[in-house]
Amino acid sequence: MPYKFLVLFLIVSCANYSNFEKRSGYSASGFAYIEKKIPVSLENEKFFISHNKLRTGTKVNIINPVNKKSLELQIKKKIKYDNFYKVLISKSIVEELELSLEFPFIEITEIIPMKSYIAKKAITQDEEKKNS
Repeated sequence: MPYKFLVLFLIVSCANYSNFEKRSGYSASGFAYIEKKIPVSLENEKFFISHNKLRTGTKVNIINPVNKKSLELQIKKKIKYDNFYKVLISKSIVEELELSLEFPFIEITEIIPMKSYIAKKAITQDEEKKNS
């Protein structure tokens, strides 16, 4: 009987839990808050996007589910707004995605950059083989 507990303890302690630490990106669909007055520091930005949970500089993809138009943008500033809305966007984004001003329904997805890549098969020339 005590051996069963010992074996169970060894199996649990040696388990690999690295799969549980993978970070999944933010994804949501809902209504967007349209900002009519852009902050003074960001007036020269044509497309202004803000989120109250994601960090500044995070890349996101905004999709209009009706006509499937999308934009890939970076979050410029962290501004607090009502939790009913998923994201705060400028009027120029509304025009670009052809959203309805009354019901601006969007899908937002965080773009997580790839940290590694697999290189293609390399071809070694004959001159390089001779030098080796």
